[in-house]
Amino acid sequence: MVKRRVFYSFHYELDSWRLAQVRIFETVDGRRPTTDNDWEAVRGGGHRAITEWIDNQMHGKICVVVLVEAMTAGLKWIKYEIRRAWEIGSSLVGIYIHRLKEAKGEIASKGRNQFSDFKLDGTPFMQLAKCDTPSGTSSTEVYNDISQNIEK
Repeated sequence: MVKRRVFYSFHYELDSWRLAQVRIFETVDGRRPTTDNDWEAVRGGGHRAITEWIDNQMHGKICVVVLVEAMTAGLKWIKYEIRRAWEIGSSLVGIYIHRLKEAKGEIASKGRNQFSDFKLDGTPFMQLAKCDTPSGTSSTEVYNDISQNIEK
């Protein structure tokens, strides 16, 4: 099965554990996981270093997957990644991950659609880019739904 080159947009501090759950699916090949030390080094370089890092990570990716939960809505770098994906012509999709457990077993609240902050020629972006809500009420059910449908 061919792996798809994907860039994940997510809240690093809160959702790296959830991202690890999503990234293991065979049909999707994301970037090498960023360690805390890597991210701190990039962040320490300021705005320019972060934008260059994001741009380099997005290079050659066919899709940007925005992982959505309550704390990601409106974050500066998530917004940059969404805008940048559109500029470079990458496919763009959101997946609500709030019901996936994080490392401590906590479940997040559902966030607002990340694409609601954008318009394209007057059309709300959320009408152009899909933001999927996986079915299921438990973390396991949500995980199974994502694993079966992420390629779509």
